[in-house]
Amino acid sequence: QDDALAAQRWKASETLGQLGPAIEGSASVALARVLRESKRGQPGSENHVRSSVAGSIGKLGESCGEDGTAALAAALRSDRCVAVRRRAATSLGELGGESIGDGGLEALTDAVRWDSDPNVRWCSCMALGQIGPHAGERGAESLARALANDADLGVRLRAAAALGMLKDAIGEAGAA
Repeated sequence: QDDALAAQRWKASETLGQLGPAIEGSASVALARVLRESKRGQPGSENHVRSSVAGSIGKLGESCGEDGTAALAAALRSDRCVAVRRRAATSLGELGGESIGDGGLEALTDAVRWDSDPNVRWCSCMALGQIGPHAGERGAESLARALANDADLGVRLRAAAALGMLKDAIGEAGAA
């Protein structure tokens, strides 16, 4: 029965994500709560449910609100599951710079530098590139440090690509 309930929670989070910005902030609050509830017996205790929830929050766009971005940042910083941290980083990039605020930006730059998993680091690099000029000097420094120092070739390649995305975004913003 627990597996059936987990499957229902996974499907519900996917459905909310598909509705995207058309839904009100209450869905974001509910999804954020599930993402934070990772102890056994809680709604988000299954890794695949939390990963799906993180992806759904990313699809909400600006309607994800502070609750959604704070939950993504917290998951990126501390979730025990690599897949959840990867999806949280990707979702922060999908939301964009204005939506993620300083907390989301800090979580991404910290993950680029400190996360133990190279896949989480490269997802964080790409997310910084996606948020463009909002990554600012802090994001650019984090990417440059990863390009110069990360032991993983994939992370270095993605840091270089993200720096190129930032350069392009800053150039476009300056031309506008």
